[in-house]
Amino acid sequence: MDVVMMNPLITLKPRPESTEYLQIDLGKITVSNGRIKNADRLLQCKVQDEVKEVYNEHFYIKLANMQLRIVKDNNIIIEMTKAFDYNVDINMAGFVNEFKYIYGHDIRIDTTMILKNYITPIIFRMSNADYNLVMSCLFKNISYDDGCDRFLIHDWANNQEA
Repeated sequence: MDVVMMNPLITLKPRPESTEYLQIDLGKITVSNGRIKNADRLLQCKVQDEVKEVYNEHFYIKLANMQLRIVKDNNIIIEMTKAFDYNVDINMAGFVNEFKYIYGHDIRIDTTMILKNYITPIIFRMSNADYNLVMSCLFKNISYDDGCDRFLIHDWANNQEA
């Protein structure tokens, strides 16, 4: 799989009618994957003449030239950051259930997920008013409790503390 997306934008407004808001430019996003044979994930195998290695699934996610901006009235754009890159490498064992189905307890595979992240240095430049706008956008979009969890989580009532 090879997928490329060019400059998707995320807009975070403190309120729907706000004319000042935070804009996140995700830059160029490249997502790819690969399947690689690996003997290191094979922890135990009683049928070594049949199975000498297992497959790893690798996913690579690269975001190049990301940027955070503030958009003010009259579409004035203020750069909060210089462009930066963010890369993620995800490594997982593949076909674990299939191996268990075929070989049962004769095989043991390392099923841990390995995540490697890399981010280039980020240079922020913002005023106190810009910081307040960012915090308002984050609070009202991410940490705000709209009271709808009871509709989305099937055992919500059982997990509430007194």
